[in-house]
Amino acid sequence: MNPPRILFATSEVAPIIKTGGLADVSAGLPRALAAAGCDLRILLPAYGGLLDRVTAGPVIHRTRIAGHEVEILEATHPHLPPLWLVCCKTLFERPGNPYLGPDGHDWPDNADRFALFSRAIVRLALRTTRGFRPDLVHLNDWQTGLAAALLATAAHRPKMVFTIHNLHFQGLFPGADFDRLGIPRELTGMDALEFHGQLAFIKGGLVYADAITTVSPGYAREIQTAEFGAGLDGLLRHRSGALTGIINGIDDSWDPAIDPNL
Repeated sequence: MNPPRILFATSEVAPIIKTGGLADVSAGLPRALAAAGCDLRILLPAYGGLLDRVTAGPVIHRTRIAGHEVEILEATHPHLPPLWLVCCKTLFERPGNPYLGPDGHDWPDNADRFALFSRAIVRLALRTTRGFRPDLVHLNDWQTGLAAALLATAAHRPKMVFTIHNLHFQGLFPGADFDRLGIPRELTGMDALEFHGQLAFIKGGLVYADAITTVSPGYAREIQTAEFGAGLDGLLRHRSGALTGIINGIDDSWDPAIDPNL
């Protein structure tokens, strides 16, 4: 029996790009899955300076998405499974935080940036690249949520898992972005990506993923309540049969016996 092939899509992964706990999980879980025998690729955007922190390999796919030239670059890092980097100079190759500009506010084109990332996920999920075609796509947080919606009706698609790391970050953008980003009309309703007149990337994962996970059993219960559900508690209760809380593990990078920071 062939090992499961997993495309793990995330907007950050430690130690090469990190703003929070998502990066730690996006490193530790793929390492554990690879150690368990899974055939896995981590897919993330090639932010400015990121190529200096990895060993770059060949370009494995070229495509054009929403008018942008996009390359998928293979790369390696000594502490991570194989990396696939979504290279788009106009949207990702800029200094600083992946989500915030120098003024501390969200990059004004974040909708375009992560819509392109989601469409790159879809392309790689539905084709064989370097002998790898995923059986499962693991999506993480709002930055990948649109991919779930776009994949949902594709023929012969892989299964999808969507992990909520922080429900309060929802990827909310003006309703006019539905048309501007070319999102299919069938995804624009309140039972799809619309949220109080806005486009909510996170709803793609919550509505369309085959399974939803989050960072602990307690958090899975909390986000189904009005107090902690950030307006999405009704949807999460509706999908409670697909929602599982799995407590975040701690890998050996946090072992005090070998931690270089101690």
